[in-house]
Amino acid sequence: MAKPTSKLSSQPLFDALFSSLRNATDLGHAARDEAFIRQVAMAVDCGGGPVGPAAAGLGPVHERTPMADLASFYRFAGNEKASLEAMRQARAAATLERAEHCGELMLVMHDVTELSYYGHDSKEDRRALGDGQGLGYEYHCCLAVGASSGAPLGVLHDTVVSKSGPDDADSFDYQGDPTFKSLPKAGKKRLPTNHKHQFAVHAQGLASTLGGRPVVHVGDSEFDDVFIMLACEDASAHFVLRTRSDRLVQVLEQPWMSESLRTPQAGGHPAPPGYIHSSVHRLLPFLTMHPYKTVFVDAKGRISEEHTSLGMRPAKLEIASLRVRLYRPAKRSKKYFETPRPVEVNLVCVVEKHPPQGVQALNWTLYTNLETDTPDKQAAVAQHYRLRWKVESYFRLLKSGYRLEDCRLEDAGKIARLAIVLSLAAMAILQLKEAAGLPASGKLSEEDHRRLKEAMQAPDPAKHNLALRLMAQMARLGGWLARRNDPLGPDVLMRGARRLAAILDATVNHAGLLAELTQNPELLKGLVRV
Repeated sequence: MAKPTSKLSSQPLFDALFSSLRNATDLGHAARDEAFIRQVAMAVDCGGGPVGPAAAGLGPVHERTPMADLASFYRFAGNEKASLEAMRQARAAATLERAEHCGELMLVMHDVTELSYYGHDSKEDRRALGDGQGLGYEYHCCLAVGASSGAPLGVLHDTVVSKSGPDDADSFDYQGDPTFKSLPKAGKKRLPTNHKHQFAVHAQGLASTLGGRPVVHVGDSEFDDVFIMLACEDASAHFVLRTRSDRLVQVLEQPWMSESLRTPQAGGHPAPPGYIHSSVHRLLPFLTMHPYKTVFVDAKGRISEEHTSLGMRPAKLEIASLRVRLYRPAKRSKKYFETPRPVEVNLVCVVEKHPPQGVQALNWTLYTNLETDTPDKQAAVAQHYRLRWKVESYFRLLKSGYRLEDCRLEDAGKIARLAIVLSLAAMAILQLKEAAGLPASGKLSEEDHRRLKEAMQAPDPAKHNLALRLMAQMARLGGWLARRNDPLGPDVLMRGARRLAAILDATVNHAGLLAELTQNPELLKGLVRV
């Protein structure tokens, strides 16, 4: 297969992505394989994604006309012979190859975002979103992130959920768990669209893809669910999940436990000898806390590593852990089910002990099956959860940068193909930021701001690596004003990437013309006057 001719894509920064993707792609025909690679290269090069006329003509095959580029994308998106499963497998293989190269523990961030297409009446397979007033699709993503570096490694799996349910039902078994066979017909129909159930099914289904590689599945409080924990254990995987409310638990009785900590038995599995019934909220005040770290928090409780604006306040955090046993039934489709067995987990609590008066204290309560017998291990669990925000950065890039919700494709299958292409392009952008030493999202630190501004104004190969110089030029061309508190957001990156790609295209493919213009500047002046 011919290598994509995009000069931006062939830079060493993206070579690994395209090489591993090319090796892993098998859509049943060489022409389809080439078309898939070409669409990813086009998305990387054009910045804003191949979703409309503005992107046409900026793809990697420079002899094509703008409308030909656009038509090629729509033909690809509508080609049902280009299997979604095969494309997802190729993307997963490329992600795992990158993870292998990085050589660190892999976190799998699970999250769901809404794709709103309320005004797109041609999409007849839209489903109700949120409160039922919106229409569109749900997008469930499993994003791989390096545990040590925090680097986004790629998307391991995703699914687009339409009126008919998730589009990966042929490769993931949503109805196979015998626990839920007693659900009524309507409940069974709703089961595949349940976010918690999707997480559990994906955690088990990804086990064969991962091939025994150790991973930690991470989820926010909406995934506080015993069946997810059981699915991870059955897949020989670890998990870190934030709890959303107080929980009744069983805990091994300790000398420091008073009678006030006890609660009555509330159904579920009986307590083994030596255990008592209690609740998370009753136990937390009695835990022995250790210093964790100081973070900076804004008025909405969002965390930053450093004091980057006047609205941030320092929060001194402490951490503790306790072994607990979850024994109560859990809910699916509005019905409670007895769990096959109780789940023993480590409860990791991160609290702000002394918040300012009138300010709600920062508080994370996490469940995990990782070891937590030392403060360092507890801190590692907390760090795994903190990196969950990487998936939010990916969603912003997909929706605000590549404007996935603006596309006019008429059904979920075509949206899913576009999402696969754009997810690979988004990883190229995020990995470029990583190679440049810049955060995936949020405001830049003082040092990062200085480096980027310097590379933008006076790019010096001796002081700044290629990734930083490319990122600086993308920022400049995208309209970044280099003010101290301006984030390097997706709109700037996408606009800058598109303009930089056009410049590189002109430099490489029209070098002779540019050389002539350099020797004859008066000709260009004459054209401008005309």
